[in-house]
Amino acid sequence: GATVDVSRIMGDGFLRAADALRGAEHAVLFAAGSGITAIRALIEGCELQGVRSIHLYYGARTPQHMAYTDRFAAWRRRTWRLSGA
Repeated sequence: GATVDVSRIMGDGFLRAADALRGAEHAVLFAAGSGITAIRALIEGCELQGVRSIHLYYGARTPQHMAYTDRFAAWRRRTWRLSGA
């Protein structure tokens, strides 16, 4: 029986990765914990094509809490610098 007030869309919204990275030569990506999920989609998608250097800084509570560690080697082969904590 509760009501919800809704307003029209305000603001310009978020840049899509492809738009934000257009013409970029270098990218620095940061993720903590489960935040790596969105970054993984960016890394494994095609939005970073043309970017010459990509640095990823990713940390989690412990190495055992780090997701996608099985993919790190493939990400490194893309000649990107991958740093983990």
